[in-house]
Amino acid sequence: MVMKKLSKSTLRWYIGTKSLMPIVEIRRRFGIDGEEVPALHDDAGNLYVGLPEQAAQALEDLRQSGKIGYELAVDFNARILIGAYAVYGRKGRNGDIHMREPEPNDAEDAA
Repeated sequence: MVMKKLSKSTLRWYIGTKSLMPIVEIRRRFGIDGEEVPALHDDAGNLYVGLPEQAAQALEDLRQSGKIGYELAVDFNARILIGAYAVYGRKGRNGDIHMREPEPNDAEDAA
C-alpha cells in the first residue's frame, strides 16, 4: 500500500476528529505499512512511535507547537506512544508539554 500524503495540517485535522486518535488509526488512514518504530528524543528521554520517521517527526512538531498531546502506554518500562489528541486553546502558562497516561476506559475505547 502506498502512503497517502501526510502533512502536519492534515494530520492535525485527522487527530481532531476523535477525542483520542490511536496510532493504529493514523497508520490505517494514511496507508502506512511496515514495522518502523523510530525513537524521538526529548528532555524525558526516548519516546517510541510506531510510525515512519517523517510521520513521527510531524507528530512531534505538532506536539511542540502545542496543537496535540500524546497518550502514552503504561504497561511498559519504555515510553511508547499509543495515540494523540487535539489540544485546543493555548499551551499552559509554563509552556507545559501535553502528555497523559490513559484513563481506564480509554483503553476500551481505543480497542
